[in-house]
Amino acid sequence: MNALVPLADIISTIAFAASAVLVLLARPAKRGVFDTWSRGFLFAAMALYAMVGVSNTLEDLGVTAALDVYEDYMELLFVPLLAYAAHQAYMRSLLNERGRAFWALDRQHEMMLSVIDTVPCGIVIVDDTGRVTFANSAARRILMVSEDASTGTQRPADWVAVDADGSPQGSGEPGRLPAIASVTGSDVTQRILWPDGETTVLSVSSTTMLSQGGAPGGSVVAFEVVGVER
Repeated sequence: MNALVPLADIISTIAFAASAVLVLLARPAKRGVFDTWSRGFLFAAMALYAMVGVSNTLEDLGVTAALDVYEDYMELLFVPLLAYAAHQAYMRSLLNERGRAFWALDRQHEMMLSVIDTVPCGIVIVDDTGRVTFANSAARRILMVSEDASTGTQRPADWVAVDADGSPQGSGEPGRLPAIASVTGSDVTQRILWPDGETTVLSVSSTTMLSQGGAPGGSVVAFEVVGVER
């Protein structure tokens, strides 16, 4: 018998057994690609091939060939288990990349809101009926808009959007800007009439937003106060 054969099997057994132990004891990184499933598949593959080495060693040394009947099954399972481990690690890497992308998008969203909230002009988003759905700090101060914490909706004061002659725009419902809903324009004069009879004159620029179907679905509106009429 060639002495190198059992020696090679012994080395193989020790190497795969050590690999299995290292995989089992390794602590995965918080955002690493090897999660519990991929480590489990990899551990099973290393452990199976270590058993193949044990079987070959025992057979080469003339101890027993009882495990020989299972070698083919263990060798057949080795490659699929490695493939499962690699696939699981790949899927984990995709999930990690998606998580990082969502985190970056959320950070950009927060930064954008911070910038919008600090600009001195009023910025609002209105739907296709002119209802205010978002207002920055300046807009809340100028239009007396408050936010309903329970629903996240905007609650405007009882002002009414009016034309130059004082007639209400649209249905005349308080707190709506129907004339600039789903309209794109710049330096447009918009008047709002307060319950005490005072009229605030705004210089408005707006950009139409499109709904999912491609139809106008409201506007992003920026404005500043240019006058007050009593």
